[in-house]
Amino acid sequence: TQSTWEVDANEPMWVKQQKRAFSGWVNLKLSERGLHIESDITQGFKDGLMFIPLAEILCEDKCPKSVARPKFRVQYIENITLGMQLLRAHGFVPDASSENLADGVSNMVLGMIFQLFVKFVGGEQKDGGMDGLLQWVQGKVNGGKYPAVDVQDFSGSFQSGLAIPALLNALNADYIDFAAARAAAPAAAHAMGYDAAKARLGVPVLLDPAEMLAAAPDEKAVRMYVMLIKVAHERAEKAAAERNALKATLRERLERMDTPALWRLYDAAMYEGDCPSCHGDLREFFATLLAGATIGAPA
Repeated sequence: TQSTWEVDANEPMWVKQQKRAFSGWVNLKLSERGLHIESDITQGFKDGLMFIPLAEILCEDKCPKSVARPKFRVQYIENITLGMQLLRAHGFVPDASSENLADGVSNMVLGMIFQLFVKFVGGEQKDGGMDGLLQWVQGKVNGGKYPAVDVQDFSGSFQSGLAIPALLNALNADYIDFAAARAAAPAAAHAMGYDAAKARLGVPVLLDPAEMLAAAPDEKAVRMYVMLIKVAHERAEKAAAERNALKATLRERLERMDTPALWRLYDAAMYEGDCPSCHGDLREFFATLLAGATIGAPA
């Protein structure tokens, strides 16, 4: 779900890009509670009612009881302070104050959101003196692997629209056709990359093609987006490995069963498609069996 706030044409481009990107990430987390900030993200925490659940989700912990219907600034600050206290208990040291959030001080709120992202997701700019996330991207796409792509930073290197498609293709060729993106106009290439990341990995669209092309992209907004792609891909790879391991284990167990027991399991599994004991998906195995595969002798 996209926020409905309108971009202020008079704001600097970096502010527009950070608001868009940071709003997307915050709402991604809040969606775990069925919540969504519709307003400008820098004004979204003023009464604390969205800040508290965000803090609880990030910390996987609970705040003390808050003021459910705050009406006054002192109540806003009281609620925000509860969230701040929970975050501090989990090692987060904010640069912004409760008063900054209650007053919607734009640069302080944006800075705190990025601090939260780095603390609880990753993407820190320096790792042992080097930029680990940047090195990860460079290892995937640089060195002539992708024509017209040479990532040296999280700003200008992403302006042409080809860096994200190249990264997605490097991670998994099924995510996106890089050749098609390269043949497209820059705005279309941007859109193709963002759409692929959302469709294949569930990464929300945090960047806008027109804004990315209008001026040097904001480093923090791009860094956040790339980190979400990295996390989502690693999660997908882990899930696929777990599924393959389960599939191999199921096959080994089934091939060691005597024929009557196997067909009893087949009858039970066909109702739901899953093993009634371990809930693994058996349909592919039985499809192969019925196509003519042989079953090994029982142990």
